[in-house]
Amino acid sequence: MPELQSPGAESDSTTETVVAPAGFVQKDAPAWTYVPRYNAAATPEAPDGTTQDDWAAKHKNESVVQQHVLYFDRDGDGVIWPTDTYRGLADLGYHFVWCFLATAIIHSGFAYWTATSWIPDPRFPLYVKYMHRAKHGSDTGTYDADGRFLPHKFEEIFTKYDEGDKGGITFREGMRMLQHNRNPLDIFGVCASFVEFCLTWGLAYPDDGVIPKEFMRRVYDGSVFYEVAAERAARQGKPFKQD
Repeated sequence: MPELQSPGAESDSTTETVVAPAGFVQKDAPAWTYVPRYNAAATPEAPDGTTQDDWAAKHKNESVVQQHVLYFDRDGDGVIWPTDTYRGLADLGYHFVWCFLATAIIHSGFAYWTATSWIPDPRFPLYVKYMHRAKHGSDTGTYDADGRFLPHKFEEIFTKYDEGDKGGITFREGMRMLQHNRNPLDIFGVCASFVEFCLTWGLAYPDDGVIPKEFMRRVYDGSVFYEVAAERAARQGKPFKQD
C-alpha cells in the first residue's frame, strides 16, 4: 500500500508519513476529491466527469443523483412511473423477475420521499427533482443528502475493497462492502443496497469477474445505462432513442 500523509499534517520536511488505514485517499489524489460535486461524477481519472457524448455538459444543471435516474424518465417530464422503471430495466437486459422485484422495491420504498405532497400517491411515481430525498442508509455514501457526488467516498470503495489494486471489485468484495456498510436496524437500507449492487453486477456481468471502476463511476451518473441499452438494441436490430 502506498504511503499516505497523516491527516492534518503540515507539508514540510518534518511531516510524518504513515501507512494509512484502508479507506484513506492516496496522498497524490487532488485536494478536490474531498469536495462534493453537484453535477459531475468526478474522479482523479475523470476529473470532468463523463465527457463522452458531452454528457457532463448536457447535464450541468442536474445533480449527479438526478442524472443517475434520467435514463428511466424517457419522456423527460420529470416523473418516473413504475412502468418506466420496468421498461428501462428490461431494455438493459434484466430478467423479468428482476425487473419486477426491483421496480416494486424502488417505487414502494422511495416514491413517498420524492413526492410533491404529504398525501401518498397510490401510483408510486418518482419525481426526478427530489430524488436526493431518496438517499437511504447502509450505502457507500457516494451521494450526499443533496444528491451531490462525493469523490473521496467513491474512491473508498476501491481503496478498501479492491484487493490487489486491479481497478475494480469482484462480487465477493462487493458483498464484503455491503456487510461493512450496514447500519444498525436499517433493514430497508441493507436490502436496497444489496439489490442495487446486484443490479450493477448484472449490468456489468464482467467476464473476468471484476466490475471496472470506470463502469461503476458511470453507473453513479447514469451515463452507462444509455450505452448498454443502445448496444443491446443494436444487437437485436432495434432502434434506441437517447435523451
